[in-house]
Amino acid sequence: METRDTLYIGGEWVAPAGTETIEVISPATEEVIARVPEASPSDIDAAVEAARAALAGPYPQLSPDERAEMITTLSQAIQGRAQEFADTITREMGSPSSWALMGQVLSSTMVLDGWAELTRSFPFEEIRPGALGPVMVRKEPVGVSAGIIPWNVPLFIVTLKLGAALAAGCPMILKPSPETPLDGYLPPEDPLRGVARQIEATGRLKTQFPGMVIVGSAYSYLQEWLPNVAQRAVARGDVKHALALKLVLRHFVRTHPDRPSAAGQARASGG
Repeated sequence: METRDTLYIGGEWVAPAGTETIEVISPATEEVIARVPEASPSDIDAAVEAARAALAGPYPQLSPDERAEMITTLSQAIQGRAQEFADTITREMGSPSSWALMGQVLSSTMVLDGWAELTRSFPFEEIRPGALGPVMVRKEPVGVSAGIIPWNVPLFIVTLKLGAALAAGCPMILKPSPETPLDGYLPPEDPLRGVARQIEATGRLKTQFPGMVIVGSAYSYLQEWLPNVAQRAVARGDVKHALALKLVLRHFVRTHPDRPSAAGQARASGG
């Protein structure tokens, strides 16, 4: 059985303040396959403080191209361990191996690549006409963000939320599902430290976060942008990533039939 005894806070693996643990149960065998720390209020407070410190650090001051390069580095590092991610996700949430690799991992790296592309092209600074002459509108990091991750596509949802935060220059606290915390221990440490400080508190949130900005729904991304990313992958001959993303879009339409705009986008992308 796998045992983890640290949390990722402030760019380092640290011992938790409390002693409570979470048992990870295999959906295939219903046996306990791992045990991880449950973050205490003190751990979460430490994560918030570390994230606030990161907001005052160098990462938010990077240029869009530099942020995009960091996001690309993270994507490439995950691709280098794609099978390990897939095997871990299969163990913790029961995804078939073929789906885990294509729909869980490769689609996630494609999402990061899409965020990198958007970061390079997004107008973070714009000159607009004003009452007394031209004015500059600058979009700056708004603060610490939090991403609450579900169990069914854990890495994919992490990349939807974390990619947006990194593109904007905002530190993020990730709260993995207690059912699927294991893949959160796999992201390569060096790219994460270089990206800024990905703050990860494994377990259930038990405190309020004064002044924190909570990352919104990923549905708008799925509805409005992800199909276009798939089309661009096809255009450049990246069949592997395009297939992975279309599998995710089919899954989204099947599990959320009440969202016709997403279904229409999926059909438009060939899904």
